[in-house]
Amino acid sequence: MQIAGKMKKGLPNTDPFEDLAQAVIVQAVQDYRRGLRRLDRTEQKYRNLLQWCTRSDRLYNARLNVLDAQATLTDIEGFFRSQWFGTLTKVDPERLLQEVRNRG
Repeated sequence: MQIAGKMKKGLPNTDPFEDLAQAVIVQAVQDYRRGLRRLDRTEQKYRNLLQWCTRSDRLYNARLNVLDAQATLTDIEGFFRSQWFGTLTKVDPERLLQEVRNRG
């Protein structure tokens, strides 16, 4: 089973449950990558606002966006570390998370 890359096309897989498991994991990896990019953007926007913004409501909303992005990543990391993930694959979740973080 190929996890972090694209699913193999044209090769018959005799087990539809394995296909489903792979699709769930691939989607989680894509969501995690998207979450990392969102966190980076929201943190950068918050830092920029801290330098020049005097409106507390804008700072507050920017900080909420950062916290929301962090919470999303925490939820996805929870999936990777869950028993359900271990049921779907034998891939080491910490290694997978580190690989996704390194690739950006």
